[in-house]
Amino acid sequence: MDRFSEKISQTGKILFEETKKASKKLAKSIRDFSFLARTLKKKEQFALSLAEQYINEKDKQKLKALLKQQKATIKIKRKGWSFLISGRDLLPRVYFVSPE
Repeated sequence: MDRFSEKISQTGKILFEETKKASKKLAKSIRDFSFLARTLKKKEQFALSLAEQYINEKDKQKLKALLKQQKATIKIKRKGWSFLISGRDLLPRVYFVSPE
């Protein structure tokens, strides 16, 4: 009976680990899905509008979803070389946040 109980114990451990992995994956997908419902902050909206000039509509929608899920950020850098046309020296740069 000792070998039988060891196999049950090992199977239980494996099953527990797999269930734990599956529940973490499910929790992340639920979190990402719920974040899609949030609205963008004013700063994020402004940065996205600057990035619109450089990307197409499909990429804009992907970037908007990544911003809402907090998987990406857009930082605006002022170059300082265009003083006649306002706003043309602001260049957006997308940074992807590494997963936890």
